[in-house]
Amino acid sequence: MHCALKEHTGWPCPGCGLTRVAVRVAHGDIAGALDANPLGTLAALGFVACALFAALQALFRLPVPHLSLSEREARISRAAVVSAIVVNYLVVVVRVRFLGWP
Repeated sequence: MHCALKEHTGWPCPGCGLTRVAVRVAHGDIAGALDANPLGTLAALGFVACALFAALQALFRLPVPHLSLSEREARISRAAVVSAIVVNYLVVVVRVRFLGWP
């Protein structure tokens, strides 16, 4: 697949590398997935963990955990997620624009 944004502008989209991440995580190549898109790799591993946890819950009838954040914790979490997205996109841009990454 080709990225239309990258083809027309030379700049990668924030999701550049996510297909490679999915394939590499599915094959157990975590280092390769991290190289393709670091935050996408963490998200893919999170999905794998959630799927395994859901299977364990279904098999062993485990209770569903309830997560509750205070307003301060929620604000810090939102700031951390936005910061992670920005840093990840900067990493992808540097690799594509300046290091010749595919």
